Amino acid sequence: MSPTAGRYVGRSVLVVDDDEMVVALVRVGLEAHGIEVVTATDGYQAMARLAEAVPDVIVSDINMPGMDGFALVSRLRADPATRTVPLLFLTSRAESGDVLNGLALGADDYIRKPFALDEVVARVVTKLDRPPVPVDWVERELAMQDELDRAAEVQAHLLPQAPPPMQGLQVAGACQPARSIGGDFFDWFVLPDGRVQLVIADVMGKGLGTGIVAANVRAVLRAALRFNEPADAVTRAAVVLEDDLQRTGVFVTAFIARIDQRDWSVDYVDAGHGLALVLAPDGAMRRLQTGGLPLGALAGERWTSRRTILHPGETLMTASDGFLDPFAGGAAIMAFATSANQAANTAQDLVDAWARVASEFDAQDDMTFLAARRPA
Repeated sequence: MSPTAGRYVGRSVLVVDDDEMVVALVRVGLEAHGIEVVTATDGYQAMARLAEAVPDVIVSDINMPGMDGFALVSRLRADPATRTVPLLFLTSRAESGDVLNGLALGADDYIRKPFALDEVVARVVTKLDRPPVPVDWVERELAMQDELDRAAEVQAHLLPQAPPPMQGLQVAGACQPARSIGGDFFDWFVLPDGRVQLVIADVMGKGLGTGIVAANVRAVLRAALRFNEPADAVTRAAVVLEDDLQRTGVFVTAFIARIDQRDWSVDYVDAGHGLALVLAPDGAMRRLQTGGLPLGALAGERWTSRRTILHPGETLMTASDGFLDPFAGGAAIMAFATSANQAANTAQDLVDAWARVASEFDAQDDMTFLAARRPA
């Protein structure tokens, strides 16, 4: 046994490789220094080992069945419990692109096969000699992540969970935050007189602070819209929110629409939102007028209501400005809107088409979409 073995008693290394000879060789070298060795044959088995105990260092191959090394390091760096555990790639993937990819994903070191055992042991020992990350830091990270997860869950539950309980009008919506918590939201509810109230809003910024403001804006708008016509509701809500928005330094864009199925009139207010369309089944489209300022932009601002009519088969759609990013200009987003609407049998189909765009794009802003369709 190495004369330095006593220094590493109680320290452990997880070796992840589907080559039994490599695992056996590395085990011999590390155990000679008094290091406990735990093994796994692929990323999935490694995750199971990590659930039992977190090692001091991980040595992993890249090419493995099931979950490979790149996927494993991505999972490790996304989990606060393993985010700081050093990981060394021991692999035959020697191309410079593989090295750079591994390091970019969060690997700490890269050793090419065939390898010298002394070099592997030396690099592992170097990682073990680093001062450990304080346990309380990891615990704080875990607690913070738990709080963020819970906040994201609460925010998701504040969105409508089912379409309005009524015949005729189809309503659907979706929201994808850029982070776990966002500043966008949509809402709908049925008023006592049977009209359907729709809301989409975007609080400037993203993240936890913006999400807190968004929850407050939702509550104030909901209360105001239950007892006022749209223009008065937005004006009254802005007065209530004025101090909060000024202190937090944010403003809110919103599109408010109220649909009356007796004559299919739509009374709407655009508060700096600017992206609301009426799409016809034949591919025709009209963009609704804009002109109002965002809430919080100017004290004492008053908003006015405009009216349009939903003709048979037409769909009212509106989206937050995060949806502008995946498209090369306004013409492209309009073209997608009309083609997606023609292909959609229901309002939910249209929302799903926009949600696929959001899921395939590395969004830097929240993406929210709302659609309401009159039966043909």
